[in-house]
Amino acid sequence: MKRKILIVAAAAAMILCGCTEIAEDPPHRETSEETVSVTSETVSEASETEPPEEVTAPPAEEDTPDSEDFFSVFEGADYRSGRIADDMTDAVMCLSDDISTAELSSESVKEIMEKDELSDTLFHFAVPRCSGVLPAQSSSGDMYAFSFEDEEGTEYAVILGSAENSDLSRADKYVSTCTEVEYLGYCSEQDGQLMVMPIAAGNSQCGIYGVVPVAEQIGYDMSDTEEFDGIPESISISLSASDDGTRVYYGISHRFENDVYYVFTNIFLNGNNITDSIDRDTSSILKGSGDIAFTDIDVREGDALYFVGTVYDADTDELICDASFASVVGKLE
Repeated sequence: MKRKILIVAAAAAMILCGCTEIAEDPPHRETSEETVSVTSETVSEASETEPPEEVTAPPAEEDTPDSEDFFSVFEGADYRSGRIADDMTDAVMCLSDDISTAELSSESVKEIMEKDELSDTLFHFAVPRCSGVLPAQSSSGDMYAFSFEDEEGTEYAVILGSAENSDLSRADKYVSTCTEVEYLGYCSEQDGQLMVMPIAAGNSQCGIYGVVPVAEQIGYDMSDTEEFDGIPESISISLSASDDGTRVYYGISHRFENDVYYVFTNIFLNGNNITDSIDRDTSSILKGSGDIAFTDIDVREGDALYFVGTVYDADTDELICDASFASVVGKLE
């Protein structure tokens, strides 16, 4: 019988490892030279004062947990396709008996934290529309995340994978800028900030799927699971800046059945409204690929642009939905 490895401890350890801040500036890794130095000196002193110990062979390492282990907490889940259930209600119903569920709120997190049961609890929450996945800086390394605010005004950082083993496009598949997505994940609080690491995501339109980038971040070998196609009805934009910083080249991607285009009304650069700085010859209609020119600002790699606008059907020009989303400017290739 395939061993059943709960992802509880691993996920809890990952979200407890440090504070995460969704970045508007270029992400960077911080290293602790002081910690390394102290450790080296301690090892050196120990070698001078203590007799050498007999070297014994380390215990054999367990096999790396795989996708079948990851999905074992959901009875009936298909680890090859990554599909867990038709909807979130069914996903919760097929969870292992030793895992509890709760609706995500600051009060529920506090209550379960006081009982010391965070590592045994999955929190359910729904995001009506996502404002886009961005790089996030953390003491445990760079991650991909989006910011979510519930009806009570509580803000959460929702982690969708690590930059070490994933990329922004894969994380983006588990969000939608135009429709509601439900999540089931582990939560923790660090320095007053609530962080959620979803292990399941989707809706009744596409079904509920395991969040593969998170599984890989935790340490699972997910090579036996198919790549997720993505939550339907979402639009995103990739950006790169010209050498002089006066022009941004874009590419529109979407997951609608019909072709769509995007019309923006406002653009923000690192939180500042730069709509008035757009060159008058630049079109506000974005479709396929093109560029946006600016007159008196400087846009560089690593800057965050936030778009406010609407999505239209390319054939009928009918409005599909309002959509606001962020994207980080990449390197021009």
